[in-house]
Parts: sequence; structure tokens; C-alpha cells
Amino acid sequence: MKRLKILLTNDDGVLADGILAAKTVLTEFGDVTVVAPSRPRSGCGHSITLHKALRAEVIPLPDGGTAYSCSGTPSDCVVLGVSHIMDECDLVVSGINKGSNMGEDLTYSGTVGAAMEGTICSIPSIAISLDSFTANDFSAVAYYLREVVKLVMENGLPHDSFYNVNVPFLPLLEIKGIKFTAQGTRRYEERVEKRVDPAGRDYYWICGNVILNGNDDKESDNEAVQDNYVSITPISLKLTDFEFLEKLKSLKHSDLGKKY
Repeated sequence: MKRLKILLTNDDGVLADGILAAKTVLTEFGDVTVVAPSRPRSGCGHSITLHKALRAEVIPLPDGGTAYSCSGTPSDCVVLGVSHIMDECDLVVSGINKGSNMGEDLTYSGTVGAAMEGTICSIPSIAISLDSFTANDFSAVAYYLREVVKLVMENGLPHDSFYNVNVPFLPLLEIKGIKFTAQGTRRYEERVEKRVDPAGRDYYWICGNVILNGNDDKESDNEAVQDNYVSITPISLKLTDFEFLEKLKSLKHSDLGKKY
């Protein structure tokens, strides 16, 4: 099997532990180029930088290698890596992210945004996250990253889809295996806290507690991870609600489409 040219990025920052854990796995499959944000960019979604200069500098990594530290977002890192830094790219991997990305989190996640950008660039892409914000042991999620890369190499991906992978934070032997899942529902309550700074001025902090939808299908990403399975969700760039579209086509309102 041919050695891959792999672009590795994240949204936790170029020096995050998760990116080094991912790099260790990916070097088994090919040459890894790390292009990642110079600072944490969680919550930036699929945003790209349009109105200011984008900068990247080569920095040393703790494992003795080097990386491109980019001033922009994870999606910027993919664009820069594919179009300028690398001559060829066979696979984009975004992660390993601290904190799961499931349900509506996908619309906010820089981790997912980078995989989306890789897909737009017509490159098979994987977003992978660990269901813990405080983890320092990536052995189990690294094992499953290896399995997902094998899955992509052996079966490919549709040109407009990528894998969103979420791994429970458990010892490897306690994880039950892999489930192929659908995107679930994940909302937040008490999303904004009003606080007062030392000067007596009001400020606001976006936060919130996760609310899982009890009506989610048992094959959803949330349900799988809660049940100690690795969730692999195929995500499409096509955002059209086709079921609703068919209902709209059947509307008979006399003014619908009327020209004035």
C-alpha cells in the first residue's frame, strides 16, 4: 500500500498534546506535514481569514520534528497546507481534539471545519475528537485513529463527505468497538453568564451545560459514545433538507412563485 502524504491540523493549537499523539500514529502511514493554528481556535467553525494577512512560521515540536504555526483558523491551515506548503496531499486529519464534537457542535467546531475544508479540496478527510477536556492519555483514541485511517485507505470516501469520529475517554479494553452513527442533537442551557470585572464593568461569558435530546435515535453519535462505543459519522457537505424540499414542491398556494 502506498505511503500517504498527510496534512495534520487541529483547533487546539499547534503545540497541543493531541496533535502530537495523532502525528505518531499517522507516521505509520506516510509523511506527515503539520499545519496548525498558533493558538487555540476552538469554536471558530469553518471560518477562513479574508481581510488580513495570513502568516505561517516553522517551529520545533517536542518530538523533534517541525510544524507550520499559522496565524489563522484550522480551515486556513488546510487551504495553506494544500495550496502552498505541500506538493501533494492524500489525506487530511484534524485532531486529536480535546472534547467531543457531536450533534450541533459540528456547526461550531474548528476541528470539524478543517475536515470540511479538506473535503472541499477533494481530499479524504477525518475529524477526530476525544470525549474529555482534561485527558492526557491518548492511547485509546490513537488506536482508533489508526483503524479509521485504514478504513479510508481500504474503502475511500465519497467526494463530498468526511468522517467525524468521537472516542469515549476510557481505557482501550473498556471501549466496546465502533458504531457507524448519525448526527444527534446536542444543545446547551444557560449559555451566557453576566459577570463584573474588577473595575465594576459588565462583561459576558459564553458557556452552558450540555442538553442531550432524549428522543435521539439509538444510532446517534451521542448515544454511541454514552454507551462506550466509538462513533463514526459520515458528514456530507450537502446541507439541503431533501425531505422538506419535497414537501415544499407540493405546496399549492396560489401566490407561490407569483410574479409581480
